[in-house]
Amino acid sequence: MTQPLTVRLATGLLFERYLGMLHPNSHEYWLCQTALDKLDEYPTDKLSRWLGYVQGVLCERGVTTTDKERDFSRPLFHEAYRNEGIDIPPTLEKVKPVQSRLQELRETIGLLPAKRQATREALLEAIESAETVQDLKRILLTMLDSD
Repeated sequence: MTQPLTVRLATGLLFERYLGMLHPNSHEYWLCQTALDKLDEYPTDKLSRWLGYVQGVLCERGVTTTDKERDFSRPLFHEAYRNEGIDIPPTLEKVKPVQSRLQELRETIGLLPAKRQATREALLEAIESAETVQDLKRILLTMLDSD
């Protein structure tokens, strides 16, 4: 008979998954192996922190993505939560990518009255010239101060 999936077992499955993505001499590999060795001893909050760290490193190195890992792990943890009588947390809406936000801003600027054509053009130019959000804020604040 198979054991029902628990949060602890789901965490262990992810550590096993990540062993295959890591170099055996890396610190992260050691974390995964130690977590598996101590899966029944370490508190789940410690295991969760280690797991999140390993996931972050793997994503930062381009080995996987947060979307892939969410799509892989969410069904595991939701099953484990159901088995343990834990409420499944609500899914949060993803933050819109910067390009999507910039497009919305361009569309909003396009709604300015025709008499504000110079303002429209200046704002659109500011969006295109800014390389970071901080640049855009600085440019917009400078424009506001000059009015």
